[in-house]
Amino acid sequence: MTRVSMVWCKACEIELEADVDRCPKCLRKSTLSSAEDEAPIWIGPRAFVAVSAIALGVVVAWQAVAHERWLEAHHAWMASIVGSLGLVTMPLRVAFRMPSQARTTKEALGFYVLATLAVDGMMLVLAATVAVASLALDDSIAALAVGLFSFFMLLVAVPVAVVAVRRPHDLSATLNRAGKQALVLGGIAVLGTTLVLLRSADAPAQRTIVIPADPKALLDPMDLEHVALDRRTTHDTDGTTSRHLRADGGDIKRTLLKLDVAAISAVDDSKKDASASGLVTCWVPPRLRTPENEAELAKEQATMDATLAKVGAKTPSGRAVRVVFDFGDPPG
Repeated sequence: MTRVSMVWCKACEIELEADVDRCPKCLRKSTLSSAEDEAPIWIGPRAFVAVSAIALGVVVAWQAVAHERWLEAHHAWMASIVGSLGLVTMPLRVAFRMPSQARTTKEALGFYVLATLAVDGMMLVLAATVAVASLALDDSIAALAVGLFSFFMLLVAVPVAVVAVRRPHDLSATLNRAGKQALVLGGIAVLGTTLVLLRSADAPAQRTIVIPADPKALLDPMDLEHVALDRRTTHDTDGTTSRHLRADGGDIKRTLLKLDVAAISAVDDSKKDASASGLVTCWVPPRLRTPENEAELAKEQATMDATLAKVGAKTPSGRAVRVVFDFGDPPG
């Protein structure tokens, strides 16, 4: 078997010394190749490891969907989706894009198992950064961007730490490359944040819709349904009948609202009753009489008079229908 003294990096397309174990430019081992006889493709080990890893990823994704509510309650739903997606898809990249220099099936199997575990570990780290961001940002959609940015910055920092420990003489060049990568990532993050803020500033303010526990509260916010109403009919000396209404809503506003609703019904009844005098008296409890409430009563009387004048409501006998508000108790 012929061996040469040089190797090269397939990703960077540069020639390197034979004793290097990692490309100094991209810091990867998997892309190094030599002029040795081509190693077998190892389709079997690749397929076995990929299928096994994808099956595991599918199980994880299934469990995430099954426990969606629990994950949402613990700010981990978005992270679980990111992690599941990585566990399902990344083994394919390992199987198709990472050549092995293994010479036996055992070596190939070990290589692809370790490579897949390494990639799955990275996906779990990514999911963890997204989970931390979701917890900090209360599940905002921005947590995904913050988690990705944190993960990529971690990828930039790890090679620097490795080089600092194993090849201190290359630390300066590695720091230079890492700094450039960090600047690019930071620029992308700033640009993305700026675009989001500008879009948010231009977007119309969203209205919050609040659904009450009791939907009936939308139609009856003053709860007039539970205000007691006393209806009475008196016979006048001229043989006609007059209608009397009394309500107590606790305050003048709620009481008048209840009387208004009841007065409309009483007016309709008077328009159909040939014996009606046309008079509908709305009584407000005497205890509510104050100067302020007398002013409210007078205002309500003026509004009702104007409304009835426009309608021109009359009884079948031609008498005008009138609604009168007063403090006191109905007769009888």
